[in-house]
Amino acid sequence: MRWMFVKGRLKPGVTASQAHANVALIGTQLAAANPMTNKDRNIAANPTEDVRMFVPQAGGALSIGAAGLMTIVGLVLLIACANVAGMLLARASARRREISVRLAIGASRARLIQQLLVEGLLLGTLGAVAAVAFAGALVRMVVGVQLPLPFDVPIDLRIDWRVMTFAVVVAAATGLLSGLLPAFKASSPNLTADLRGDSPASKVAGRRWSLRDALVVSQVALTAVLLVVAGLLLRSLGASERADVGFEAKGLAAVAFDTDMVRYTPERGIQFWRQALARARAMPGVTSAALVSPTLPFTFNFNQQEMRIDNRTYTEGQRGEIIENVSMSPGYLGTLGVRLLEGRDVDASDSTGGPDVAVINQTMARKFWPDESAVGHTFQTINPTRSRTYRIVGVVADHKRHGVLERPSPFVYYAEGQRPSRYNFLVARTNGDAAVLVAAMRRELLAMEPGLVFMVSNTMGGNLALSLMPARAGRCWPRHSAPWARCWPRSASTA
Repeated sequence: MRWMFVKGRLKPGVTASQAHANVALIGTQLAAANPMTNKDRNIAANPTEDVRMFVPQAGGALSIGAAGLMTIVGLVLLIACANVAGMLLARASARRREISVRLAIGASRARLIQQLLVEGLLLGTLGAVAAVAFAGALVRMVVGVQLPLPFDVPIDLRIDWRVMTFAVVVAAATGLLSGLLPAFKASSPNLTADLRGDSPASKVAGRRWSLRDALVVSQVALTAVLLVVAGLLLRSLGASERADVGFEAKGLAAVAFDTDMVRYTPERGIQFWRQALARARAMPGVTSAALVSPTLPFTFNFNQQEMRIDNRTYTEGQRGEIIENVSMSPGYLGTLGVRLLEGRDVDASDSTGGPDVAVINQTMARKFWPDESAVGHTFQTINPTRSRTYRIVGVVADHKRHGVLERPSPFVYYAEGQRPSRYNFLVARTNGDAAVLVAAMRRELLAMEPGLVFMVSNTMGGNLALSLMPARAGRCWPRHSAPWARCWPRSASTA
């Protein structure tokens, strides 16, 4: 593991700057003790008020998703409350004669309301007990589900005292709210008519609008809202199945590892990656192969950098554009299947010592140079130790990187020869089975270095399947007892 997000809380009286100084000192000490593996590896402590998400970039999206789910839960709870209140109203109507008799012999209205509220509270409590028992059974079932992931993910779900407290409070509130209106309604009867057993007047110049009618209408309205939301969700999931990701995922295999983990020097690491790439290209069935770092489409990784565009003016201290980027070897875009729209791809001449060059995607070209060609323009990367200026030599078509329904955003491809990395993905395309190629690539690389630790070894189809997991689970679950077996393509596992 070469990077990690850790979140914690500061001790009382400790500032964020003090925490940053402490962890930076730890990083310096580690670099001094282990120069081969920890050189130029920094540790930073950044202040944040959000301690709920481990990956900062995922916090916003996950928070929005969680808020949406909680809204749906709230709507379902409102429907349930309206349903229970309607049943209690019907029951109170059937008990009008009993309540009238009690009022006639001296029972107070407050005493009757109290009784009806207690009945509603008891009903809510029984519902909470049943819900907690059902939730416990669901937790045990979910824990036993094997997700179609290229790595093992332990699912630690449990019902603790906070969940129990929340369930009890919600149950009590639901029982009281659903019983409040029926209690007031039932405790205000027409004594003369109820004691005679007459039915209540139902028409006054037509049908009278009643509280039960309002509850039924509210249930239908909320249910319609949920059905519309569910329909839109299913439509989006179906669209994700048919979405064009911008390249052909079938036939792509990838493995990733870090030469630091086998204690290679930077020079030895570069040499090893060159040899590995040559061997991959020579393997039977491989049509092309390339290197890319530090991320591959549909893998759990990202890389962003601050940049300043040549045709924009930035004031002192103003932050530049934050843009995702990778470093790639010649042939990566062709191996992936991304179309070159203008200019050229990086090639072997783009190496250390030569002019820094880059290829950008179509969205970045349209955003920053809408009325002219982006080729020939420059941008500057902002780094505390060294800033570099890159000349754009090519523009390529957009492709999806993290999710099939994401909107295109600017992206930069550097030449791997000018920005070598110890951690790379070795990507290869075959006309045959990509999973078979993954296994063959692992064997070939382990023959070169038995100590390699593969951090990723999977097919692109397997990576893409992860982003489609909700859609495929919903589509396949009703038809198959073991949906993962038929709805996900076969992929290799991560070692």
